[in-house]
Amino acid sequence: MNTTVRELVQSALNTGRVRDETSITLGELTLLESTALSEPLSGTISKLLPPKPDATTRQPFSDVLDRWLNIRQSFLDEQSIGKPAKIALTNHAKDDETVKAGDPRRFWTFKTAVVLDSPYQKNFRNRVFVKPVVAYELSIASNAPTKDLIVHRFGLNALVLRKQSTGVSSHIIDATFDYRTERKYDAKVLGSTVQYSPNYRKIGIGQYLGEGAAIDFRWRPYVGVVWEDVKNPGDVDAYKDMSSFTHEFFRLTGEIKLGDVIKVTPETTVWHGDRKKTDGTIDKWQDTRSLEARWIVSQSKGAERASIAVTGSIGRDSPDFKLSKQFVVAVALKF
Repeated sequence: MNTTVRELVQSALNTGRVRDETSITLGELTLLESTALSEPLSGTISKLLPPKPDATTRQPFSDVLDRWLNIRQSFLDEQSIGKPAKIALTNHAKDDETVKAGDPRRFWTFKTAVVLDSPYQKNFRNRVFVKPVVAYELSIASNAPTKDLIVHRFGLNALVLRKQSTGVSSHIIDATFDYRTERKYDAKVLGSTVQYSPNYRKIGIGQYLGEGAAIDFRWRPYVGVVWEDVKNPGDVDAYKDMSSFTHEFFRLTGEIKLGDVIKVTPETTVWHGDRKKTDGTIDKWQDTRSLEARWIVSQSKGAERASIAVTGSIGRDSPDFKLSKQFVVAVALKF
């Protein structure tokens, strides 16, 4: 019986977008409740769910916030494996090309993305689910305004279900219009981003392979393209020698769970974009790699809320592909 119910729930969750292994959206809950139970059970899955909490019961602030907003480090890594927002002490290596000679190489940074979790979702024949995207991303260094990046995103998120639930069960597509600037709002960079990722739960894409065992692993691949048109670079160094460009990328993110409070997140991104080398030749492929370890110090309803994170990264990232070597110690928040 337990096996039958578990398989039914997993199948039902494939009809909606799952943000992580512990929660589903309001639209997904409606679909889940209305899913018919298979033999030998009868009725709908709503009969198996616990009663809804009393509306007069005071909820923790973090749970109220979670109903309306997703807080991550970036909107683009928000699908299932989302890195937390960070208040961090960042140390750049001596050969880090993103820091000018003579400038301090250790400073505080603040990186966060606030994504509106809209309850509105358009359903097309119970196979295509579309919802609006509104996101605000902030990356600011305490004494390095030339490294600022503020991104406003407006667009759509789509979940496309396959008729067969075996193999890849669904496809996730994000498409946004992007307006990028810095803390003074002098810079003006217009563009768009399109990103795709599949769900394939049996091999751990979008769900832990061991279904939440003490030691477990999940991962997610992304492929996408970023187009930007630099109208005014402002004080942002990365845009000062650029006009318009198109960069394609492939990103692979994993997450290793070690017990209930330790998570390790390796990530690698490969970019297709031009970089002029010192000898005058053009390098068309760039990459960046990172490894993050988090100690979770606060949880609510089994979901991560606050943690202490240590991250090391090296590589060349869009848009300017300058060599970056960083070591970060951070207080991290995730809703």
